[in-house]
Amino acid sequence: MRRASLSFRKMVSIIVAVAVVFAVSVAQRHEGAEQRSADDRAAVEAVVEKIVDGDTLDVKPAAGGETMRIRLIGIDAPESVNPDDSKNTEAGREASAWLKGSLPKGTRVWLVKDVSDADKYGRYLRYVWISDPSGADADPAKDMLNALIVANGHAVAKDFPPDTAYSQLFHSLES
Repeated sequence: MRRASLSFRKMVSIIVAVAVVFAVSVAQRHEGAEQRSADDRAAVEAVVEKIVDGDTLDVKPAAGGETMRIRLIGIDAPESVNPDDSKNTEAGREASAWLKGSLPKGTRVWLVKDVSDADKYGRYLRYVWISDPSGADADPAKDMLNALIVANGHAVAKDFPPDTAYSQLFHSLES
């Protein structure tokens, strides 16, 4: 009987040790995922190279690297550069012109990722800020290009899950 009791204690000790190791491993993976998530969402400084249309632009990361085609998250501007010209609209040309006037080549911007990195066309999905979003006075309604385009009537709010961090703001800015 004493022998069985000793084996039972050893077995319980082993189970507890395995459970502790498992819990520590899960906690470390969770902490690493949170860190990666925070790193993914850190603002990346870039310089505008070209406006493609009312919701797409090309930028060059300030730290160097290849030009990135950016699709603004959470908004949809009318078409202006579609190969099928029948889909292009005057409102699309106005949205594109507004964006070109707001962000001339060489303008410094900050890119912030939500959940997805890119869309099915290979465009990077980002919120584009016209001032550093890490500043204490950063206001997405006034400092984020995605919001400003909607507020100025050149695009509509459009949800593209899972990238919806500012969805309520964009919908509230529609006129």
